[in-house]
Amino acid sequence: MLEIQISRRCDYSVQNLNSRLFKVLEALNVYFTTKEKDIIDKVFASIDFADQIIDDNYIVIDNPQRQILGFVVGELEVLPCAIPKNVVDHFVFVRDIIAHKKNAGAVQKQSLALFEVHDNRLCTNSEKEYVRLTIAESIGHYNVLMLLFPDNKLTEQAKKFMLQASMIGSLADNLIDLKEDYSSGSIKIKPSFTLQLRLQVALMRASFKAFYLYPSKLEALILGLRYIKYSLGFLKKVVI
Repeated sequence: MLEIQISRRCDYSVQNLNSRLFKVLEALNVYFTTKEKDIIDKVFASIDFADQIIDDNYIVIDNPQRQILGFVVGELEVLPCAIPKNVVDHFVFVRDIIAHKKNAGAVQKQSLALFEVHDNRLCTNSEKEYVRLTIAESIGHYNVLMLLFPDNKLTEQAKKFMLQASMIGSLADNLIDLKEDYSSGSIKIKPSFTLQLRLQVALMRASFKAFYLYPSKLEALILGLRYIKYSLGFLKKVVI
């Protein structure tokens, strides 16, 4: 029987981290050693792999969120054999980080809160609540990520910027996937014009906050234009 392979998606690639995340953080006076960059790279790869296992159906396991969480915080010794070895190796790496930091309790608490927010977003029929939960989910992602980042490296300004960047990513993703998620039954709320508008307004607010937190307004403008260029690929999905 052939083992299923999971590859890293473009958004989580080493090249993308180097050209976007690390470059942006350096502009915010945050510099990582080669070893620290390797740790962050593996953390982002693990997040990507976990998302793919949870969201895609080609690996069928019971309650994947909680099994992966249980493994990385040390409550489970093994993962289901359906998960490819290269993915398990990354989860072992994250488990070792958590063990070294001795923050398994905090990771578990933040992750369980994130799961609850995520599930509530999928079930809500309220447009206002859907946007609020999208933002809350992005904050949850940020909180978990900060627990896995190298300690005492990020400045307060960098933390605030990354929080807004997390909001931008979650709002944009949910805006892009709104119609597809509704069609597939992943979410209950209908992708109405007003819901799309609410998400767009929240996205603009987070973008403006990120812009003002970035030291070089010219670079921020260039980054924004690149993001808009990327966004043009999905505007047909979200513009009525």
